[in-house]
This record gives sequence, structure tokens and C-alpha cells, in this order.
Amino acid sequence: LTVAIAFEKAIKKVNFAPGSKVMVGLMVYMPNHHSDAQNYLDTILDAVQNAIEINDHWFKGSWDWEIDKKNPRFIITIIQND
Repeated sequence: LTVAIAFEKAIKKVNFAPGSKVMVGLMVYMPNHHSDAQNYLDTILDAVQNAIEINDHWFKGSWDWEIDKKNPRFIITIIQND
């Protein structure tokens, strides 16, 4: 929750144009194989949608995952070209 709040505050400083595609790149480093990458993806994309106020049907992108037991995290790249 803290990460989502910090993300939303940071992203609000950027303006995204409605009606244009948004490239979302996501790399998920999960703590183990028991985690579900698709659930991470759905949750993160919902947070991005809420933060930038663009419906996720405008999203295109790529996602990947790896196991990192010592440092689970995710890295998000969001780009909208003019």
C-alpha cells in the first residue's frame, strides 16, 4: 500500500493525454515460484490506470518476471509519445 501511494503521488506530476496509447513496461522480481506473476501484473496495471487516469485498454507493453529471493520488487516504465 505504501508503494502504491508513493507511486500515485509521483506519477500525478506527469500529464498523460487521454485517447493516446500508453506504453507500460513491467519487470517483476518475485520472492519465489509460489507467487503469481499474473496477479502482480493485474494489481500493478490497476494502480497505473488509477494513477494516470487513463483506461488500461489504451495500454500496450511488455512484462516479464524473475525470482529474486533477496530483493523482490517491480520496475515500471510508463511512456506516452506525442
